[in-house]
Amino acid sequence: MTSTIYSGLVAKVLGYGDIRKSPFQFHEYYDYLADGFDRSHVPDLIRILNDDDDELADADADSSEVWAQSHAWRILRQLRATEAIVPLLHLLRYIDERDDDWVQEEVPGVLAQIGPAVLGPAADFLADPENGVWACVGALTAIEEIGKEYPESRARCVQIVSQQLEQFAVQDGILNAALIDCLTEFKAVETAPLIKQAFASGNVEMTLHGDWEDVQIELGLLAERTTAEQNLIWENPFDLFDSDELSDDWDDWDEEDDEEDDEEDDEDEEEEDDEEYQADAKEPRIIQRAEVDPVKKKRKRKEAEKQRRIQRKRKKK
Repeated sequence: MTSTIYSGLVAKVLGYGDIRKSPFQFHEYYDYLADGFDRSHVPDLIRILNDDDDELADADADSSEVWAQSHAWRILRQLRATEAIVPLLHLLRYIDERDDDWVQEEVPGVLAQIGPAVLGPAADFLADPENGVWACVGALTAIEEIGKEYPESRARCVQIVSQQLEQFAVQDGILNAALIDCLTEFKAVETAPLIKQAFASGNVEMTLHGDWEDVQIELGLLAERTTAEQNLIWENPFDLFDSDELSDDWDDWDEEDDEEDDEEDDEDEEEEDDEEYQADAKEPRIIQRAEVDPVKKKRKRKEAEKQRRIQRKRKKK
């Protein structure tokens, strides 16, 4: 049904299919522009992003159409289409609303590739309290990448991030920690007094980047710790999330694990039967293993693993 809305080359976007498969799995290497896409296609590509009637979101999970938005934002990235900035930022809301891993992984980089024109809309997006924490972290990632890629934009990036951190008392501690992490990446020593205030408020998630002394060391304001290092690694990383929600997730994971175990048992039985068959018939037999789809992994498991990686990174420093 969706394919009838689009015509010409844009309709091809709905048929490209799974971005995890060749030739699309390495998105920076596939040249969509060689297929004929140019700026004249930007309005229709944005329509695909907006998906106003949720037709693409509701498409069959095994259909090629379910991947259309991913291909659309990749094409817009190569076109560096500034017209797509606001729709791309709105897409970041899928991270919180739909646990969308692909948006989280790719859209901040798409925005960064478009360049400094993103900064104004991204600042407005960060300041909107209606946007979820992880959507804001996605916008912040884009700002950080832009500041590194375009040194002339660093001052503006620091200004945006520090202005948002001024709201530390009324916004989520995870967002405060992400803002502080961004400022330390920029080596924004001038923001140290503000960062100190944020830590003093007690509303900074210290498992993400450590405490105030860690930040001072990062900024070159302190040679080494003057107090004992705190053990900031969670005994249980899932403490960050709502317990009732996690309980439901664990049930889902258990069901998935049970299904995988059943599949493995079936495969073992098939292999045993195969060995017996080959011994008798001396003929080879192909057994195809079930493939586990990584897209089905729960985002909260991923976030817990992210925290462990962050801790390992901090210890290396």
